[in-house]
Amino acid sequence: MLCRLTSIMPSILERKLSFERMVEFKRNLLALRHQAAQAFHARLPEISVDSFEEVIKYALPLIIGLWPLSNPIDVAAQVIALPELEGLRYDFQHDVERALLTLLRGARC
Repeated sequence: MLCRLTSIMPSILERKLSFERMVEFKRNLLALRHQAAQAFHARLPEISVDSFEEVIKYALPLIIGLWPLSNPIDVAAQVIALPELEGLRYDFQHDVERALLTLLRGARC
């Protein structure tokens, strides 16, 4: 459910907010990102808080994009089930794990 809500947040949920509520919402998102980065840094101190913030920054659009691609609507699911379109199939858990590991490896550089 969290991934579904995250994936529709920019295109649907945020359209219903006033400017003031949007500013408040975005400030809260930044604060949560920083708190999460600090928590990750506490467990992996070799990666800086700033690097973790960057990983989280890129993880959000990754989730937003991968979730609907991994959960296509009926017609799209039937189409990508065709053997010749196998390369267009996504497995959310597998793909998000690989992508996040790639981001973390880059953060260590």
